[in-house]
Amino acid sequence: MPLLSYPVMHSGQSCHRRHSFATRRLKDYSGIHQVLRLHIQVPKWFCDNSRCPRSIFTERLPWALSHSRRTLRTERVLSTLMLTMSAKEAERVTTVLGFRISHDTLLRVLRRVPIPSPCTEVIGIDDFAFKKGHRYGTIICDATTYRPIDLLRTREADMLTDWLVNLEKRPVRVLVDRFPAYQEALLDQDIVVVSNRFHLADNLWRYLNSICQRVLPSRIPVNPEGLYRTV
Repeated sequence: MPLLSYPVMHSGQSCHRRHSFATRRLKDYSGIHQVLRLHIQVPKWFCDNSRCPRSIFTERLPWALSHSRRTLRTERVLSTLMLTMSAKEAERVTTVLGFRISHDTLLRVLRRVPIPSPCTEVIGIDDFAFKKGHRYGTIICDATTYRPIDLLRTREADMLTDWLVNLEKRPVRVLVDRFPAYQEALLDQDIVVVSNRFHLADNLWRYLNSICQRVLPSRIPVNPEGLYRTV
């Protein structure tokens, strides 16, 4: 079906001269377990701006990404599936819905999902293992919702410092462990640094243990007869 269109804006000025039509083939989610296939003739226009590097351009569709074969509604359905289940399971669901999309394609859909900029006031920082004993990275989470915000390739202080500097809104408090690189990265930051619950309990245990070692004797004599006392 042809797309009726009026002159459009390109490179800062209105374009009135139509060149031809380009056919776009899109798949849309119909909701009835069948794929709706759209064949749309999109206008191509001459650009009258002499400084524009493109003399001819194709008009964009507001409900489909450029060069995409699926509508935005279909992309949202697929991304929702990928955010709630594994790629293999989502592949089986798309077969029932009539899409028949491979798990590799679904993973590419997931990678295109925009990640919102973190604006939380309290974040948690900890390390994790890409390969235990060999390579470690840094995971940053929202300490309120416990959702991951970002993954850093290493646990070096410079990388964490750069991540904090590039934030649009700085966090107020950071929950972090005793790892020296993290302490170094947060040293000159205007952020309240708080130990997480595990390390608070661990610090309390270490403190109580040191008191017990100073106050209590290393060995407490026990009467063997008291161990076998009968009633």
